[in-house]
Amino acid sequence: MASLTSQQREQAIGRLNTGPHAQVIVNAFNCSVRTIERLRIRYNTTNSTDDRPRCDRPRITTPISCSNICMTDSPQRHRQLVRPLATISNPHPLAALAVEDPRVSR
Repeated sequence: MASLTSQQREQAIGRLNTGPHAQVIVNAFNCSVRTIERLRIRYNTTNSTDDRPRCDRPRITTPISCSNICMTDSPQRHRQLVRPLATISNPHPLAALAVEDPRVSR
């Protein structure tokens, strides 16, 4: 079940004030009875159907640095370059780099 939009919350409060049971409203909006009860309690205490206040703490990382963090968390971060392509005497065309996995013991 998705959360109610602000317009749906306003409609639900309007219906609650006109008199039908909460179960009728629950069926109309496809939500739980507890959602409607919490909405009723919040409207009675704050006289508003707005969302609860959230912590608007700014992000520390930028999207670019976040993608770098995700890249360094990949399994490929442990692979180290052993020799550049010029020193490899492998005639195979797909052999671009020789890499060694430091996690493997010799």
